[in-house]
Amino acid sequence: MPKPPVRVLRLAVLLLLAAPLSAVLADPAPPELDDLWAGDSPWDDGGVIAVRWHNRQTDPFDRFWRAEITQIALPDGQGRMQPLENGPMSWLRPQRMATDFEAQTTPFLHEYRGYPFWCWPPVPDPHRDTHYLRMDLLTLFPPRQEQEEVALQRKEIDRLKSSGSPHEQVRSAEQELVRKEEALILARARVRAGRYRVQMKYQDAGMGKLEPTGAAMEVSATPDLFNPCRANNLLFSLLLMALILVSVASARRRKPFLKTLPALEAIPEAVRRAAALGRPLLCLVRTDSFLTLPTFASLSTLGEVSARASEAGARMTVPHIDPLVMAAAEELTARPGDNVFVTGEQFAFTAAVTGTMAREKPASCLYLGSYGAESLILAETGAASGAFQVAATDSVDQMPFLVTACDHVLIGEELFAASAALSGDPAGAGTLRAQDLGKALLAGFLLCGAVVATGAALSPEPWSRWMARLMDLAGAF
Repeated sequence: MPKPPVRVLRLAVLLLLAAPLSAVLADPAPPELDDLWAGDSPWDDGGVIAVRWHNRQTDPFDRFWRAEITQIALPDGQGRMQPLENGPMSWLRPQRMATDFEAQTTPFLHEYRGYPFWCWPPVPDPHRDTHYLRMDLLTLFPPRQEQEEVALQRKEIDRLKSSGSPHEQVRSAEQELVRKEEALILARARVRAGRYRVQMKYQDAGMGKLEPTGAAMEVSATPDLFNPCRANNLLFSLLLMALILVSVASARRRKPFLKTLPALEAIPEAVRRAAALGRPLLCLVRTDSFLTLPTFASLSTLGEVSARASEAGARMTVPHIDPLVMAAAEELTARPGDNVFVTGEQFAFTAAVTGTMAREKPASCLYLGSYGAESLILAETGAASGAFQVAATDSVDQMPFLVTACDHVLIGEELFAASAALSGDPAGAGTLRAQDLGKALLAGFLLCGAVVATGAALSPEPWSRWMARLMDLAGAF
């Protein structure tokens, strides 16, 4: 049998190799996206556009998606939409990733991790089969010109101040900064209210140009009046309000039992000691800010102590580090003249108060509120002067020093209970009872969540699926 010529064999081999190579080089048909949707991201204050599509689980692993968004219209000063020619274009990239979104990797769980289950989009399997991307318009299309003008104007103000320019010139520059900041706010509002075109594109094997797939969609973002994702917070707030109202009404009919604490009984003892010895009662209300819960609790306790001191004939001295706290204390104390503003600097205030302790030798010292590094200096000086000392603080890092140097200490939440326990007011006692009931309720929810999580990990199908639904419910609350 004659052998085929070598030239024929070479030609056959080339044809066999060329067939798969031509298939690779040929333009593949664009993939179809199932259930592609783009529109306003729900349950927010606007300025965010969402894109969603289903992953068919048949795309190659080396395929990448890109969501391109183009600005096509912006509102003018009267709110009328003005179209743009060749508007800016941007695209959404994953966080901390150099590539685009992989076809087989769905970022749905990352985007909705902090949302309760009733705010998830209606998809078959949110943890596997759905891409859901959220695009912040101010991040993709920041008003750079207005931002740069504001930054340059701030630098100009700093230059004028450092060079000792006249006050009128600095004031004019600050007024110009206000105008530019207002222009920046308006520019950001225009970006959030504009119209945009979203186009999905894909790329295979990280090679070649991006190819469009699916139809381009024109979208805009609008704010929502109600965010159902926080309905759980609303429900808890209403529940706690109901507990407080019911507990206060019950306390007005029948005084609830309040646990007796040695530190609470020591506060009237401190007042009686000051009256008996004829030396002052030094009371400090230390705070980092006026609008904090420890400040309100301390001022309320200060009012009760002042009323008892006035009845017993004891002289009080109340030095302050915050003028706002002093103004509030003057309204609560029986003798407003007992309040003295010292200074707003931490250790200058500490030096002045310790000097007062060394000179006047107070009979008792009462430390209320949040304390910092000055706590041990004050408490040690009071102990050295022979004062009877009581502290009430929520500062966890300062509690060991106050416990060491003071005779009695109200720790943490006991500070918030001091006023109600001293006054015997039914409203305060009922509020304390409602707080305890709320803590018991939260502890019960935590215990139920632990039981459900353990059951989800140990139960077989189909019980584990039901346990997973209960876990979604527990995670939402």
